[in-house]
Amino acid sequence: MLDKNRDVARTVWGGNWRMPTVDEWKELFENTQVQPKHTGLLFTGANGNELFLPLPGIHESDSDSTSIAYSFGIYGSSTPISETSLVTQRTVLSEYYCHIGFCSTLGRQSVRPVLGKE
Repeated sequence: MLDKNRDVARTVWGGNWRMPTVDEWKELFENTQVQPKHTGLLFTGANGNELFLPLPGIHESDSDSTSIAYSFGIYGSSTPISETSLVTQRTVLSEYYCHIGFCSTLGRQSVRPVLGKE
């Protein structure tokens, strides 16, 4: 897991708030039903609990001013790709897929903190 000083959730929210691990993201994907809803994804567990994750996406224009909007979300984790790395694995979500990859902790990504145990 990330050092406490590099965990943005712990830094901003304090206490036992932290970034989720890759295993926690996998558990979410494997144990819930996923439905596209308006501007994000709704995850529903067997117990009826729900979690909505927005897909803020990006908006970019090419050289001839054609505008393209992409609906996806990049969410960080606290799991580095190696024990000595500052690069963490991330979760990329769209209404078509959920993918776990990697990304620099210096890049922009959405934060979905989890409350850890004491």
